[in-house]
Amino acid sequence: MSSLKKYYYHEEWNIGIIQTDKKDIACLDDIANLCQDNHIYWLDKKYHFQADPFIVENDDILYIFYEALNHWWTKGHIRCRILNKHNNTYREIEDFAIDDINQLNCHLSFPFIWQEDGQYYMMPESHENNEVCLFQATDFPKHWQQIANPISDKKYVDNILIKHDGRYYLIGSEHKTNNRIIYYADELTDHWQPLTEANFQIQITDAHQRLGGGTFNLPKTNQQMRSSDFYLPCQENATEYGKSLLLKQLTLDTHTQHWQESTLTQLYSQSNRYPDGMHTLNFSKNYMVIDAKRWVFQPFNFFVRKYRQIASILQK
Repeated sequence: MSSLKKYYYHEEWNIGIIQTDKKDIACLDDIANLCQDNHIYWLDKKYHFQADPFIVENDDILYIFYEALNHWWTKGHIRCRILNKHNNTYREIEDFAIDDINQLNCHLSFPFIWQEDGQYYMMPESHENNEVCLFQATDFPKHWQQIANPISDKKYVDNILIKHDGRYYLIGSEHKTNNRIIYYADELTDHWQPLTEANFQIQITDAHQRLGGGTFNLPKTNQQMRSSDFYLPCQENATEYGKSLLLKQLTLDTHTQHWQESTLTQLYSQSNRYPDGMHTLNFSKNYMVIDAKRWVFQPFNFFVRKYRQIASILQK
């Protein structure tokens, strides 16, 4: 079947929106139950690959930042889909490219976004440029300005940032090996240093270290969790890319200098429309966003793959 997929099938990814209050999620199994088609609004298909969703909500307006890619393209780019939610009905208002970020002119994905002190920041994956870039919105959601390069001369993928005990932590993984990388800084835009065994006790229980979203907390499940604990989605890619998600517990204790990741559960796609995998999960206050995939028969997929490989070489 793997050979058939390679030559005669391609992946189609789409983004699903699920309305849910995190306070109503009593256990991690509830997340799986929510990931069924009757709970999900699937975005209109504009691209073969629309995935890596991150969500910002402002009253009834939803902003979905995501990676867009068609099979004839050689590079993904960052877009934003704006939706209005009224009377339990979604209306897709606008979809546009984030040109200020796409001008990096490399493959872009995983647009990790957060708000701090009234400002929006984004840290998209840009490993082809051997750097991690930090952008600040100058006119949200369309216009952004690059304000820093926290890390240079490194190929890191699917990076996120958390702030804990007054310190920033940048978490991601190495390109190709997917080994965990952790950096820390007291200032957002400067003085980033690697977190290593020399200055922290780091325990990671398995090899699945490529991230599948930002950290989150669930109030009803936190009776046994401390303020230093977070949930951390990670991709399970052992059998094939984007097969499932692992939900981990991340313990970050700055007093004992202890970093621990332990797997709690595995999350598979529950969708009949996109049953073949999922690799991103994110929350806002009242919504959850996921992506999921399906394999689609494409008799000329072998030639499409070859075209993309040749085009990528010629563009270098």
